[in-house]
Amino acid sequence: MTDDLRSRLRGERIPALWRDLEPHARRDHVFLAAETLDLVEVAAAMAENDAPRVQDWLAGGLLRRPLPDEMRAWHDVPGTMFQMIIVAPFVLAQVTAAPPVEVEDRDPEPTIEEFVRFAREAGSRREE
Repeated sequence: MTDDLRSRLRGERIPALWRDLEPHARRDHVFLAAETLDLVEVAAAMAENDAPRVQDWLAGGLLRRPLPDEMRAWHDVPGTMFQMIIVAPFVLAQVTAAPPVEVEDRDPEPTIEEFVRFAREAGSRREE
């Protein structure tokens, strides 16, 4: 991987909200990189067509498409921050900060279903 490519990609990494990523996700062009990955490194591997590395990340779940429940939650409760880099035709994204989620004391680790329910309830309260 060349230093020039990495430097260019580092300069193209920008902050984003879900509303910025959503149109690309509807076309199935968004990939999420796990927090443990360097987003610039992932973008460089994709730009260089480094299929073995990309396939390893995909197989290990470190690089994946967003789940429908995640997309609904990010849409319903704006505020999750991402970093993104475009490696056409794909948009690589990484969650950098999520809004706080209120959870009852009974379950310290909410399930995705609980998060989605909370997000929908919060959205309906805003509309009132």
